[in-house]
Amino acid sequence: MNVHWSNPYEGTKGFHLKGSLHTHTPNPKSGCGSVPMDELIGIYEKMGYSFMAVTNHNIVTDVSGASSKKFTVLPGIEIDMSGKYHFGVVHSDASAIYHEPLLTQQEMIDKNIAAGALVTLHHPDWQLNEHYL
Repeated sequence: MNVHWSNPYEGTKGFHLKGSLHTHTPNPKSGCGSVPMDELIGIYEKMGYSFMAVTNHNIVTDVSGASSKKFTVLPGIEIDMSGKYHFGVVHSDASAIYHEPLLTQQEMIDKNIAAGALVTLHHPDWQLNEHYL
């Protein structure tokens, strides 16, 4: 299968930033990622990215001191709802990210949006695959 990635904003006027809102880094509490954060930052910078959000599973990873003048690292989390539904929460203030496993997915989404976070749906087609049913 060939995949062609294109920039839908190429050639348009305005201010655009390229970034990743779903990045995993090694964290023993979440079991995510294998590439250390400093290496990921270098990879993303070489690819022309301006920012990334670290969204490890069910834990807000400390990203303090990771940003530089030319690259921003944002705190986030990928909330895993019993292995079925995953959504990401990104906020410039890690302490404002709300994660309470006893609440429903919608309640956590609503609380994070109310706190000013960006909430994104991760892997929306997983439920269509047999091994996730």
